[in-house]
Amino acid sequence: MLYLIGGAPRCGKTILARRLAKAQCCSHFPADYLGTAFSNYIPAAELHERYPAWQTATVDERYERYSSAEIIANYRTKASTTWPGLRDILVYALHDQHEMVVEGYHLEPAFVHELRASYPQFPISALFLCRADASQLAADLRQSLDPIDWVLRSTSKQVTFERVADTMCRYSALFQAEAQAYSFPVCSMDGKFDSRIAQALAMLLG
Repeated sequence: MLYLIGGAPRCGKTILARRLAKAQCCSHFPADYLGTAFSNYIPAAELHERYPAWQTATVDERYERYSSAEIIANYRTKASTTWPGLRDILVYALHDQHEMVVEGYHLEPAFVHELRASYPQFPISALFLCRADASQLAADLRQSLDPIDWVLRSTSKQVTFERVADTMCRYSALFQAEAQAYSFPVCSMDGKFDSRIAQALAMLLG
């Protein structure tokens, strides 16, 4: 079984993937790793268009300088650039019957739909996580205890938490609409987080 978990950043994909991989005794692969590696092999003349870097030093500066639409467009461009290579890895895993959990914003519903349609003979369980309550998400960011949290490593400003939360809820809405268009299940991560993780696990395991 190939387990695919998509959704905007800050929706709990990595935590869910780790718990699922532990429960199923299988490997967990974050798509972020592949995206970072790919950027090293894109010709310099194409890099800005295909894998645009942030022209800011901190999260505070990023969310002050760029609009939500620009930040979401950046993520989606990176997802499109990464997908062909990620797809090859997933196809190899399917043919090799390698059970694996893969997560990342790179797994857009349209991409997963194409993969599933191309290989209907293989089992693929997909789920998309979303957040809609920006105020709760901002509070969760502020209270995070994750030592490698990419937001907390760079800021402690309430206004940045609010901007990040608003952007990720907007991005989530895009994931949710596209997932529903392709009849993929969606799990809201608003509310009590551990309960939502348990619900998401049950949905993936069917």
